[in-house]
Amino acid sequence: MTRAERRVADRRAGELAEIGPLPQVPKPQGAVVIAALTPRAIKCRGKVNPARFFPGFFQRLAERGHAGSIVFTPDALVESMGPQTTLIHLYNEENIIPTDASVAAAEASAVCVFNPLSTGRIIGEKTATNQHLTAQGIAMPSLAPHKGTPVFSNAAASTSKPAWLVSDPEALDETRYNTEFIDTTVTVNGKDYLTTLRLMAVGPRVVLPYLGIRPKNLRHPSVHGVSTPRDAELYNKVFQILFLDREAELRALAVQLHQALGPGFYHHDLLIERGSGRILVCEVGYKFDPYAFSEHMTPVKDQVPSLQPLYDGRFARDAADAVLACADAAEPRL
Repeated sequence: MTRAERRVADRRAGELAEIGPLPQVPKPQGAVVIAALTPRAIKCRGKVNPARFFPGFFQRLAERGHAGSIVFTPDALVESMGPQTTLIHLYNEENIIPTDASVAAAEASAVCVFNPLSTGRIIGEKTATNQHLTAQGIAMPSLAPHKGTPVFSNAAASTSKPAWLVSDPEALDETRYNTEFIDTTVTVNGKDYLTTLRLMAVGPRVVLPYLGIRPKNLRHPSVHGVSTPRDAELYNKVFQILFLDREAELRALAVQLHQALGPGFYHHDLLIERGSGRILVCEVGYKFDPYAFSEHMTPVKDQVPSLQPLYDGRFARDAADAVLACADAAEPRL
């Protein structure tokens, strides 16, 4: 083993040590394998906090009779595949791993594949996402805004880069993701807020909905979870308006997105238009664990009932249940 390979091996061992020993299942009825094949392995930026998410996730799998494991190389992945094995890829969809023959063989033998690489190539680029989902009948902001209306200009392939409004068509940067601007204003106690609704979904099942809220007077058109004021009363009121009042419709949309994209650990970012009530998908990405948002909202967590699963362990356990439900529903492989 070279010095570089040794450093990688040591880092991965350290990451596994943070999670702790995985539960042992004497006579498993199935298995779930996390394939962390990229250089950042299970500390894939923005996707998961391994020490926070995986212990509860694997414990719940064990309680349901399924063995869990994490592998870091294509060879180890092939060796880990057995009867009734579900494969979950962990990678950043903006930097797709190569699909060599061994990875393809492992996918072909799996009962169910989450975060498939083919889907990663679609959702890793916003225009491709828009074109794919629109073709599937899912509403997204138009790539051809009406003349004279403001254009929302975003980075082509990231959820965290700066975004802005452009009123002059001559000033548009065509290398960016440019769409019609959707006004998502919600008024609470006489104050206006721009909003977004994120559905954390595993396959077709919503395991956690949460909000992004930004005071409109800050004059910033992009809204993120961590921009949300730590105001429990405000959060609960907006959550009632955006999610609880439309819950059945939103859960049905998650099913539709699953049908269009395949099994995955997703964040579906939604815009609900002021006035019309239209629900549009803003963007989609892979995410196991909204740890940054969870940390941001910790000071008011006891006053926000909808967020309790992030803090009491239910979120990771519900994600494990959703994986098994999706695998159970998968068509048998020939």
